[in-house]
Amino acid sequence: MSGSVLTTPQHLDPDRGVPTFWAHTSAWLHRERLDRELATGTPSWDSPRHAARALQLTGRAHRDALSEGLDRVLDDARNPSTNFKRLSCIVPCRDSILRCAPLLEDLSDVLHGDLPLHAQHVARLRVMSRDGIGPFYCDGRRAELTRALELISAGIVADD
Repeated sequence: MSGSVLTTPQHLDPDRGVPTFWAHTSAWLHRERLDRELATGTPSWDSPRHAARALQLTGRAHRDALSEGLDRVLDDARNPSTNFKRLSCIVPCRDSILRCAPLLEDLSDVLHGDLPLHAQHVARLRVMSRDGIGPFYCDGRRAELTRALELISAGIVADD
């Protein structure tokens, strides 16, 4: 029998049961996959990497960065003379962004605030805003974007 059965998992701090530095590092390296998994319902307690990524997503630095990104997209949509395309080839659908502006502004405010957030909904917002092919980017999918943002808004604030 292997002695590993009796040892503490390498990605958990034996004294506190929280993700270790290595779990956080691994979560960051695998963030795209973990974000998709969290966004589709994988619980944060499924693994130390999922737990670490959930903590990263709901941490102040990531919340502020995501909030600033939403504000920048709104500003670019409202002021296309500021080079709406920036340096990227794939840009959000300007019409959809403008029509969903109140939802995006509310989400930005929530992210910038101090309320505890559900990692699943933060992950959904992050995945949706970065995928390049979803309703955030494709013309003619404003209703889908509105529904997705409404669902995220309704569940992003944690109950506890």
